[in-house]
Amino acid sequence: MSTNRPAGKAAPRPQAQSQNLNFEEWNEEQLEAALEKLRDAHLKLRALRSTIPRMVQPLTNEPPPPPEILHAKAQASLFAAMQEVKSFRETIANEEFRKVTEHATMSRKRNSKNIKPWKARDEPEWAN
Repeated sequence: MSTNRPAGKAAPRPQAQSQNLNFEEWNEEQLEAALEKLRDAHLKLRALRSTIPRMVQPLTNEPPPPPEILHAKAQASLFAAMQEVKSFRETIANEEFRKVTEHATMSRKRNSKNIKPWKARDEPEWAN
């Protein structure tokens, strides 16, 4: 197949150009609000790491409680886990959170110099 484009050159992406035109630098107040939204999402995500252990905890009690109590405790822990997952999903689906992530993506595309990918091995204490 033959193309009309010179070899080695890709067609310009009009979407990226329009994104650059719509990009605005945020002031300090906007950046702090964005960081607060990211912090909230991060804390909720970290809390989800212990969801499954908390869900099965009522099943590990020794001696096992009567079936009615065990069922009630298991049901309560499952309901609490569902609420935590729902809260996290609402946080990241929020329009304001989406704007923050889109702004970060556009900023990274606009000026990707000196932005290197983050690796957990570079910061051993990141999970604490």
